[in-house]
Amino acid sequence: MKKLFICSLFLVFDVFSSVKDPADVPNDASEDDFLELSEPHKTISGAYWGVGLGIANIKHKLNATYGTTPERRESVSLSSSANQYDFALIAGFGSAFYKKYYAGIDFLLFRRFSKKTEFADGEIGLRHTSSVGFDMDVRIGYLLPESGNLIYGTVGFARVVGSVVFKRNNQMDARYSTSFGSFYPTFGVGMEHKINDTWSIRGDLRMSITSKDDGKQCKVDNKVWIFDVKPSKLSIRLFVTHGI
Repeated sequence: MKKLFICSLFLVFDVFSSVKDPADVPNDASEDDFLELSEPHKTISGAYWGVGLGIANIKHKLNATYGTTPERRESVSLSSSANQYDFALIAGFGSAFYKKYYAGIDFLLFRRFSKKTEFADGEIGLRHTSSVGFDMDVRIGYLLPESGNLIYGTVGFARVVGSVVFKRNNQMDARYSTSFGSFYPTFGVGMEHKINDTWSIRGDLRMSITSKDDGKQCKVDNKVWIFDVKPSKLSIRLFVTHGI
C-alpha cells in the first residue's frame, strides 16, 4: 500500500510538470514585424523647423557690347566670384514609406551677409550684393533606420542676385547700374542624422543651374551697352532641426 501511494505521487507530479506556462508558448508573429516599434527613434519622419549656417560661392559671367552707333560696336566679357555667408531658418515636412524611403519638402528663408564685392574692367563691372532670399526644395532619400541616417537628393529653386555697374570719369556712379536676379533651378545632395526623438543634424551641398539674364541695356553718356549675365551658385549648409 505504501509503495502504491508513492507511485501515485510521482505520477501526479509528472502530469503537472508537463503543463507549460502560457508565456513559454511560441508566438506565431515574427519579430521582424515589430522592429519599427522596438526602435521608433531611428525613423526620420514628420514636420520640423530649425536653423542653419552656410557659405556660398557666387559666380557671375557677363558678355556685353557697346558703341555710339549700331554699326560700330565692341565687345567685352567679364567674370567674377565671391564667397558669401548666410544664416537660414528652415521648416518642412517629410514622410517615410516602405520602411526604407523618404520624401519631403523644405522651405528656407535666409539672410546673406557679405561686404559688397566689385569687379570692374574699364567702364563696366559686376557687383555681388547681400540680400534676403527664399529657397524651396523637394527631398527624396534612402533611410538607414539601424543608424538613424538619411541620404537624400534635392531639387528646387534658389535666388541669385547682383548688378552690373558702370564707371563715369573712372568713378563708380550709382545712377548707372542695372540689377539682375531671379529664382533659378538647383539640385544637391545631403545627409541627415537623427540624434533622438526630437533633434536632428544635417548638411547638404547645392548647386544652381542657371540661364542667362539677357536683353538688358544701359546708356552711359553717349555709349549704349547691351549685355547678358549668367549667375551660378555653389553652397554648403549645416542645419540643426527640431521635430514638431
